Amino acid sequence: MTRKNVVLIYSDSVTSFSLFRDALRDHAGVFSAIIEVDSVPRRQDSFLPKKYITRKVFRMPLSFGLLNFLFINVYQVVAFISGSNLQNLAKNLGIPYFRFKRLGNPEIGIISKMKPDFIFNNSSLILGSDIIEIARIGVLNYHGAPLPMYRGAANYFWVLWANERCVHGTQHFVDDGLDTGPIIACSEPLEISGPTSSDMLRLEIIRRGRPLVDAALHAIRSDRLIKSTPQSNMATSRSFPTRSDAKQLRRNGHSVLSLRGILQVLRMAATGRD
Repeated sequence: MTRKNVVLIYSDSVTSFSLFRDALRDHAGVFSAIIEVDSVPRRQDSFLPKKYITRKVFRMPLSFGLLNFLFINVYQVVAFISGSNLQNLAKNLGIPYFRFKRLGNPEIGIISKMKPDFIFNNSSLILGSDIIEIARIGVLNYHGAPLPMYRGAANYFWVLWANERCVHGTQHFVDDGLDTGPIIACSEPLEISGPTSSDMLRLEIIRRGRPLVDAALHAIRSDRLIKSTPQSNMATSRSFPTRSDAKQLRRNGHSVLSLRGILQVLRMAATGRD
């Protein structure tokens, strides 16, 4: 059995820390590097046009902007002070850490020299074929919603907007489409039996993704085939919500932010624990 070589590409957020904290500790020997990239949703080599970003931001509900500010910016500040982030965890475990602002040709060359068998992508980047083809076997991603019904962004919002009563996360291989790759496994279902919030849903769906990451890494270490099935054609892709979308979510009895969710994010950033 040959030693497998795994690279993690991620954006620094409470989502990435929650999903990969235990995986790095339990499987440190297979990670040849972790690579942090910017937390701005964009394609891998260039920022989205400024006009596009500005239009999206001004159409967003304030609560949704605050949710992302909490999960990314507030988490980063508190975790920097406490040390509860993947960068420090990798340093303590002896895993090489890289920080890239973009994934252009020089950065792709560095990753290529690592010769990864697998890449885990938990960044906000839409990876192109030049990255995907570097991984000898494949690129894996955990998507926090059912696929193919909820492709794209902000699905912790859209499942509540649609008044879903049961949801799950989806682990899948990455291809050059948007969340279109073959499905590997689904997380334990999460029942939505009453009013909840997008932040609490997001935190719980991520927690339920940890066993899938762990199972994939066990399969990688033991040279077992990671089986997958193609997605069906019953697909819907979504982007960021508007203010009118937020009104519909509230009419369903839900909210975007909650005090409980805010406190859970702050606790993880400050202590590294749930």
